[in-house]
Amino acid sequence: PHKLHGFDLFLEKYPEWREKIVLIQVAVPSRVDVDEYQRLKREVDELVGRTNGQYATMGHIPIHYLFQSVTMDELSALYSISDAALVTSIRDGMNLVCQEYVVAQKQSHGVLILSEFCGAAQSMSGCVLINPWNPDEVCDSIHQALTMTEKQKQERHDMMMVYTTKHTAAHWGMSFLRELRKASSLSTKITLTPYLPVDDVIHAYQTSKKRLIMVEYDGTLVPYTSIPSLVQPPASLLSLLSRLSSCEQNELFLMSGRDKKTLSKWFKIPSAGFSAEHGCFLRLPNTDDWIEPVPNVDVSWKDTVRRIFTFFSARTPGSFMEEKEMHLVWHYRNAHKIFAEAQ
Repeated sequence: PHKLHGFDLFLEKYPEWREKIVLIQVAVPSRVDVDEYQRLKREVDELVGRTNGQYATMGHIPIHYLFQSVTMDELSALYSISDAALVTSIRDGMNLVCQEYVVAQKQSHGVLILSEFCGAAQSMSGCVLINPWNPDEVCDSIHQALTMTEKQKQERHDMMMVYTTKHTAAHWGMSFLRELRKASSLSTKITLTPYLPVDDVIHAYQTSKKRLIMVEYDGTLVPYTSIPSLVQPPASLLSLLSRLSSCEQNELFLMSGRDKKTLSKWFKIPSAGFSAEHGCFLRLPNTDDWIEPVPNVDVSWKDTVRRIFTFFSARTPGSFMEEKEMHLVWHYRNAHKIFAEAQ
């Protein structure tokens, strides 16, 4: 429907093209028994009918809507005679329509208008990239494609043709096998971390006279969670740490990336030592004061980094920034994994 909204706006905004342009929409029947697909088909039918009803004449119909399967020969013919291809997917993986269109347009150099959400959007560098949710952008991209000079069209097409002809299925397969062989050759050099020998640890603990126990809090004593501030230590963990630290032979230190205020609030264990913000602050056992191993650290860098993290938090749904005395942390565990890591 995004394509149809944009095309309808194009006919409204650029009336000089009303009887000079035809949109051919091929919709191959799929999952016709699914309610959501039936609803989508009804919406498309209504949009096509509305646009044709408003802009069609006795000798011209602006949208030719084919709800049927077409052969590859027929599809190739449509590719080759068209002046532009409009792909407005809102979520897409490995769609080969773009590559097929580029190859079919080897002589005519048609313009590829491509949604930024398509899987091919990052590789088809010569396309006209659009946001399908923006009807004005779709509308203007159609006008841009129709008014583009032959030189511009050829330059754009050549860029896409080079990529398409080089990155074939055979190229992908050979690249995959090459990386697989490389990984296989490195497998002999990879050393896996062995499991902790529990019996040996117990024996060493029981026979030692003095013990230094250093334990990480997040990810070790408690699991990582989507909201870090909510992972407070349970009563059973506090009891266990108290028992360990109360033994005269033990020197217990709890390591954490948390700030010193949070650790002081959560852990009322005087006999234990604490490391806050990954070692930026220390509190020794049986003391109340926090010390800085490296005093007077310059934190003026935070002003610059804060603006960067604020920007990426706003553009990455699910992410947020956490500010500590010595640290700025950008959390993206709740965001879409691939999109967040790409930032």
